[in-house]
Amino acid sequence: GRPPRDLDVYQLTLRAMSEHRFTPEATRASRQNLEEAIRRDPNFALAWTQLAWVNMLDAWIQLTGEWHLSQLDEVIDQFSRAIELDPNLSGAYRGLGQALILKGDVTQALTMSRRGFELAPSAPDSLLFYGLALFESGELAEATDKIEQALALHPMQPSYFAYFHAVILWANEQYDDALTEIESVLQRAPLL
Repeated sequence: GRPPRDLDVYQLTLRAMSEHRFTPEATRASRQNLEEAIRRDPNFALAWTQLAWVNMLDAWIQLTGEWHLSQLDEVIDQFSRAIELDPNLSGAYRGLGQALILKGDVTQALTMSRRGFELAPSAPDSLLFYGLALFESGELAEATDKIEQALALHPMQPSYFAYFHAVILWANEQYDDALTEIESVLQRAPLL
C-alpha cells in the first residue's frame, strides 16, 4: 500500500496500536492518536483500519461508553475506506468481517474474512477471524481447524485468542476445556 505522508503519521499509528489495551483510557488514547494520524494523512489505510478496530471494540464491549453498536455503519465505512485506499490490507478485511458479523450479515462477513485470510494465510489473526466467520456461518469443523491453526502459529497469544478458543471448545461440547480456557482469559485480562 501507499506509505504514510511522513514518519509522524506512521509513529502515531504505531503508538496507537501498541498502546491499545482493553481499558477506557487506552482506548481513548489510541483513538486520539489515530484521528490525528488521519487528520495529517487522510489517505493512510493502516490508520483507518486501526481506528475502525478501536471503534468496533469500543462499541462491542463498551470500553468507554462513547461508541455503540448503533454506530456499526460508521465502523464499516472506516474499514471500507481502508480497503479502498489499500485493497491488499488483510487487517481491514478481517475487521470488516467482524463488524458485519455484529451487524448480522454473516454471508458478507464470511466473504470479507475469507479475503483477509487469502491475503495473509499464515497470519494467526487471519486464521482466527476467518475461523470465527466460519463458526458464525455454521461451519463448525472448518472453524475449529482454522482456530486451532491460529493457536499453533501464535507464539504469545493475546487473551482474545483464548476467549474465541473457549467459544469453539464449547460449541464442540468440550465444556471442561472451555471453562479452563475462559479462566485463563480472566487471569490474563481480569478487567474484561
